[in-house]
Parts: sequence; structure tokens; C-alpha cells
Amino acid sequence: MSTERPRPTDTTAISDYLAEDEIRQLTQKQRRSSQSKILTFLGIEHKKRPDGTLVVLRHHVDAVLSGQADAPRPARKTGPRLDLIY
Repeated sequence: MSTERPRPTDTTAISDYLAEDEIRQLTQKQRRSSQSKILTFLGIEHKKRPDGTLVVLRHHVDAVLSGQADAPRPARKTGPRLDLIY
């Protein structure tokens, strides 16, 4: 009787999250701050880890880029522009 765990047969399993090189390829930027700006511009939600790396859900990227999900738009300020009054 073997105590060894069975190995997965599929060695090309895809993670639920984009790898760092995939984020670089998507944004065409090396710096994480620039990558974050591009992702925001594209409407792709992402989070920043304490070590500065970005977390991006693969499913969300697929949905936004394929047009299945609407990209979130920044909230617009509404109301009177009181800052324009002297």
C-alpha cells in the first residue's frame, strides 16, 4: 500500500491568477506602478499585495477583454462645482 499522493495527470494546469510575466505581457510595462495604471485604464480589477506584486484574476481579464463583462468606470463627481466660486 502506497502512502504517496497521486500526481495530477495534467501538468499544464492554469492558475486562477495571472503570473507576473503574463501581467507584463498584457500591460507591456515592467514597473508595477505602470502595470497598475494600465490595468485600471483597461478596466481590469486588481489588488496589490504587501510585497508590491499585483493580483489579477484570469477570469476577470478574459471577461473584460472579450466584452462579456462591462469594465467598471470611475465614479463621476456630481453636483455643483463650488470650487469655481470666488
